[in-house]
Amino acid sequence: MTSRSRRRVLRAALITAFVVAAGYGMYRALGKSTDGVTDFLSRGDAPAVLAGAAALDLAGLALGMAAWRSLLSGLGHPLGAGPTMRIYGSAMLGKYLPGPFWSGLASVHTGRASGVPPARMIAAYALNSALVLLTAGVVGIAAAPAVMDHSAVVLVLGLAVLGVLLHRPRLVLRLAQTIARVLRRPPPQAPLTESLLRRSIAVQVVSWAVGGLHLVLIVSAVSGPLDAHTVLLCVGGFSLASAAGMLVLVVPDGAGVREVVLTLALAPVLTTEQTVTAVVVSRLACTLAEVSGSLAGLGAAALLARRRLRPDPDGTDHSAARPSAPSGV
Repeated sequence: MTSRSRRRVLRAALITAFVVAAGYGMYRALGKSTDGVTDFLSRGDAPAVLAGAAALDLAGLALGMAAWRSLLSGLGHPLGAGPTMRIYGSAMLGKYLPGPFWSGLASVHTGRASGVPPARMIAAYALNSALVLLTAGVVGIAAAPAVMDHSAVVLVLGLAVLGVLLHRPRLVLRLAQTIARVLRRPPPQAPLTESLLRRSIAVQVVSWAVGGLHLVLIVSAVSGPLDAHTVLLCVGGFSLASAAGMLVLVVPDGAGVREVVLTLALAPVLTTEQTVTAVVVSRLACTLAEVSGSLAGLGAAALLARRRLRPDPDGTDHSAARPSAPSGV
């Protein structure tokens, strides 16, 4: 084994040990509060709640994929459905590996196979990261009224920030340039139109809102009917927690960090046991959605590729046919 391989194995082992130790520490600190998770999973409606929450999160992921696809199209590389699902699904699975770069490496590798140069994939990664972080912050403001005495002023502020972002969509490009500098890569240079950026921003905002509904379903199953403020808290808290997990690159899918932020967000409206149950079940639902959705997307992409390579009865071979460009987001 080479020294580089040994370092990779050691880093993976240390990260795994950190995640396990952090999880065990949280388990011991919470004590009997974790009993609520077992009680919830033993309920008769638990499978339906878990499946419904996973379906809502998967719908949010599909919208996020559409926003990413639109950005890549603006960079000059429109993709058909098959390559889109293959690249996005590979990147989604890559984030469950310990280490900060597996998701990016997976997207670069599969993108190259679909005719997208690595530099363009990295530019799309920086742009999409900026888009996700900015819109997560905007949607996250929706959580503030529930925490700050139901102040509608903060919610109006969130709408105002969204208005500014839609009015000046090139703020996404500025943040993407910063991300590219951190990655020591050239900043995105393609002339993305403001209309395309606005469309991507809008779709990503809807993605966060739809994905956050999975937490609304879980919290309502745990604590009973919810008022409007708690619904906002669930949607905003989920977007902030997901963004926080995204920023911590050294643990798989932000494990631990996402849960801490989500726990802090839900604590004002739930008991400790209810909060722990909602956070754990949310992680289960999101993992189920991401893994099953990615595998289904990779399978569908493989079937589409095989169908494109299969000759028609008249002997025509479509292996050289180019994939049709997407008509929109």
